[in-house]
Formats: sequence, structure tokens, C-alpha cells
Amino acid sequence: MQSKKRLPKTLASCLVATSLLLSSCGYRVQSSGVATVDVPFLKKDTDGRLTTSLISILNRSGVFTYASHDARYLLEGELTTLCTEVIGYQYRRKDGSTKILHRIVDNEGRRNVSAVVSLIDLETGEKIFGPTKISASSDFDYVDPDNFFDLTFDPPNGPEDSVLNFSLGQLDSQEGASLASIDPAFQNLAAKITQALSAAIAAKQ
Repeated sequence: MQSKKRLPKTLASCLVATSLLLSSCGYRVQSSGVATVDVPFLKKDTDGRLTTSLISILNRSGVFTYASHDARYLLEGELTTLCTEVIGYQYRRKDGSTKILHRIVDNEGRRNVSAVVSLIDLETGEKIFGPTKISASSDFDYVDPDNFFDLTFDPPNGPEDSVLNFSLGQLDSQEGASLASIDPAFQNLAAKITQALSAAIAAKQ
């Protein structure tokens, strides 16, 4: 059987020494096609939820990998929009009956988020993306807290019960649904930012 060829000891030692030298000088030996990026907390992202979503999606992109030290790129950004708007309505029903009143109440909202981001090449100092504003949103439904039929139902065997206990998170009060919409909106925004940065990296290569 033919024996496997091995690198001469002197050549192997040189390769190891070269790798150590490059590391000590601050150069990064990266896997092909994957760029290291440092992501400090975005300004006004007070609880870090957007920054966390962004790091997670960047790592899953196949283009970037997060590195807090010796990264090739630096992502800078600021959360600029975090608000909601009403986008859906329904007719209110008369309390104690199923009669529809000629009065509408809101029952659907949209969480709007946006951030201004830039991507900087730390080796050249070049800003290869931004500053650019990127926006995203997440829609949510909620129940009318002042309407009996929106809040309760009659099970086949048993007393009336709250629909919120059985909705699996699909129904909530306006306040609860609005708060629950923040993370999905941040994830959508992080995905759009990652897509834009990936395009910038591809254009640079």
C-alpha cells in the first residue's frame, strides 16, 4: 500500500510560524468567503434586542461571522424608529348580545422599526455601505377589551372562559400584542440589514 505523502518538517514548521506571525500582527486568517464583523450595541437599542437579532442573523447568513476582536469589518448603527400604527378595524358588538353596532374599533396594528447603519472596512478605513436607513415592520392582531364576546367564549361543557387563555398567543390585548411584536419586527429588520450588507460585500469583491 502506498504511504501518504507528508509535508517536510521544515515546510510544516514554516507554515505554523507564518500563521502565528500573521495572528500576532493583527491579520486574520478567515475561511474562504466568510467575513468577520464586529457589531457593537446599536445606539438607542437600550435592551440590546435588535443588536442580538442582528448578530444572530449575520452568523447564519453564510457571508458574515461575528467577531468581537480583530474583525475585518465594523458595523455601526442607530435605532431611529420604534412605533406602532393602527391598520385594521372591526364593528363593535353590543354588550351582552351579538348585535353589530354602527361603530368601529381598531383590532390590528403594525410595529414599525428602522435603523441607520454603516459598514466600515477596518483594514482600509473605507466605508463600503451607508450610512443608510433601513426599515421593517411586523403586523399583529388584538381583541377589543371592552367587548364581552371578544374576551370570552362558551365551551361545550363548562362555564364561560377567557379566549386569551386558549389563543396560543394569537389573541391578546392591544398592549400585550404590541409588546410581543417588537422581536419579530427586529428580526425582520436584522434580515433586511444583513441582505443589504451581503450585497455590499459581494459588490466589493
